[in-house]
Amino acid sequence: MRDAADLLLTRAQQAGAVRPDVTAIQLLKLANGIAFSAEREPDGDEQAERLLSLALTGLRPA
Repeated sequence: MRDAADLLLTRAQQAGAVRPDVTAIQLLKLANGIAFSAEREPDGDEQAERLLSLALTGLRPA
């Protein structure tokens, strides 16, 4: 999974779609955190969408 994440992230960074200081491990941890927190909430789907939206906004280059 890490190899696939590394490859996808590298391509996204080369395309200018993701900031260059993000690592694949950080993204995997972020996805895990979002999934974990969504499982614990009654409105987990909505919470996951909101957290993912916030994360993606923060990943875009300035």
